[in-house]
Amino acid sequence: MKSTGDEKNLPAPVFYRVGVWMSEKKSKKFNQSEFDSQCRSHGLDLVQIDLERPLEDQGEFALILHKLTDVIAKGNAGDEPSKHIIAAFEDYLRAHPDVVVVDPLEQILLLLDRTRTYSLISGSKLGREDVLCTPSFVEFTSTEQAENVAKMKAAGVTFPIICKPTVAHGSRMAHQMALIFNEESLGDVSPPCVAQTFVNHDAVLYKLYVVGDKWECVERPSLKNFYPGGEEEREEIPKFRRH
Repeated sequence: MKSTGDEKNLPAPVFYRVGVWMSEKKSKKFNQSEFDSQCRSHGLDLVQIDLERPLEDQGEFALILHKLTDVIAKGNAGDEPSKHIIAAFEDYLRAHPDVVVVDPLEQILLLLDRTRTYSLISGSKLGREDVLCTPSFVEFTSTEQAENVAKMKAAGVTFPIICKPTVAHGSRMAHQMALIFNEESLGDVSPPCVAQTFVNHDAVLYKLYVVGDKWECVERPSLKNFYPGGEEEREEIPKFRRH
């Protein structure tokens, strides 16, 4: 195709500068070069953020995409470097209210505590209308068997149960879970933790990712079905990690 010379008069493409931060471990889970290419094709120029430097010194951003969940969790647990990073990040956002943040820090805080997360879901409009089903749950704050049994009965939690640490991020223990099949095994829980009625789901788990009005559903392998009175009750408590 012969050039007409009009190309010289076309406006230069506009790129929006996007600051990105995630841990090295998270970065390795996807193809960074392909991600950069896809973003540029949509007018987004990705810039890696250095949390050790002031954000003001790293240029202007139209959007910040981050995975600061573990940093926030460590800060909440008292880690001083993490607290400093989050404080500096919040100061920058207050000084630049027009910068879009994915995800807003105040929303992430809701997901750091499993009890708050489950309560939020069950108390939402979708939860009240039975569109979303949240298995019955209760928080254990001690290893006292009688106390925990009473809490389970009051909340309608039945065996088998899956126990998860209340803190959902920030350490390897946050993803350590256990299945408990009877009252006698309740003394092995590690509080604070959330006990949730285990719902059989044929070893298939669906993860739903939502951004605005777009969504993506991913199928993942999960635990097999369990039943009260099964052989598992006589076996050692199964423990596993959920990623």
